[in-house]
Amino acid sequence: MIQTGGGRIDPDQKVTVAFNSGRIRPRMYKITSSADLKPGECAFIAAIPGLTPDIPPTVVIYDFGVDSQ
Repeated sequence: MIQTGGGRIDPDQKVTVAFNSGRIRPRMYKITSSADLKPGECAFIAAIPGLTPDIPPTVVIYDFGVDSQ
């Protein structure tokens, strides 16, 4: 669960896939899933902590598609 200033995001664990990330250069990362992704729409959530406890995190959702081969 990710708590934000306006609510919360609670991803369904049945469709959540673990992944690894590595920084390539500033503002660019490589994301590799630990399991094959099924064709369809996917997304991952990045939560950036607030600068102080009074500032809620910034939440960004990156969405992408997986094509069948």
